[in-house]
Amino acid sequence: MKLGYTEITLKNADDVVSAEGGILDHDEVRQITVPAMVDTGAVTLVISEKLCEELGLKIEDECQSILPNCPKETVKMADPVKLHWKGRDIICRPMVASSNDILLGEVPLDDLNIQVDLSCRKLLFVGDRRG
Repeated sequence: MKLGYTEITLKNADDVVSAEGGILDHDEVRQITVPAMVDTGAVTLVISEKLCEELGLKIEDECQSILPNCPKETVKMADPVKLHWKGRDIICRPMVASSNDILLGEVPLDDLNIQVDLSCRKLLFVGDRRG
């Protein structure tokens, strides 16, 4: 179910590690803030080929997938990204699809401890992430 858009920031996870290790300056980390469709019908984070290229991600492998409102297709799995939403961060491997839509699916929502309130069509924090 598509619930609207939320703004997320995606960073090249390898760049983040390099910046933390002093190899790159923090302002050299490839990142982008984009609107993402919150879609509980999607399993993971889905990004476009253009966004994958902008972040400098490599394609790691391919798999068959059924995306919402799309026929079965081969999708690519990219290098990890650091996903940031309202003070919370996770590392995840995005699917790269031919569509230009950016989808925030169930797995990253769960990893961020975000619950979808269907009655209000809002995202809610769930508990304390420290345990």
